Amino acid sequence: MIKKTPIVVFLFILVFLLTFGISRYNINKRAEKKSTYVTSTGNIIMGGMASDKEKIESFKKSVEEDSKFRKYWDLLHLSSKYEKEENYNTAIETRREALSYARTKGDVFQVIWGLIRLYEKTGQYELAIKEIDKVKTVNDREDVLKKAEEIRKRLLELKSQ
Repeated sequence: MIKKTPIVVFLFILVFLLTFGISRYNINKRAEKKSTYVTSTGNIIMGGMASDKEKIESFKKSVEEDSKFRKYWDLLHLSSKYEKEENYNTAIETRREALSYARTKGDVFQVIWGLIRLYEKTGQYELAIKEIDKVKTVNDREDVLKKAEEIRKRLLELKSQ
């Protein structure tokens, strides 16, 4: 009985290694098929359809867009913080950077409206007036356009002084 134990252990190990090797071979073979995807973390997703690949790509794209949108909001909040600290030039730079992450006309409008206010606070009236001209391209609400025109008149008065 003692002499058979090493043989049983050897056979058990041999069966285990063969099973493991065959399963890895099958996984690698399946990974070559078009219905199998390997994620960025190395996980293998098998048995998917072509539409699953489209869903995965769509999901990746939405995650990327969401991270850009978060960057937009982070920069807007940072700009507001600088403005409260009266660090206007840094607030302007930060807000202009946020513009590159804006997704909608509403986002662009929010950046422009803040820039108008910051340019006025720093006495850069000409730049503020140029930003007011951009308001019409991103917002067509009557009340907003009326307010923009009032600000324009005030800035022209300040500029002429």
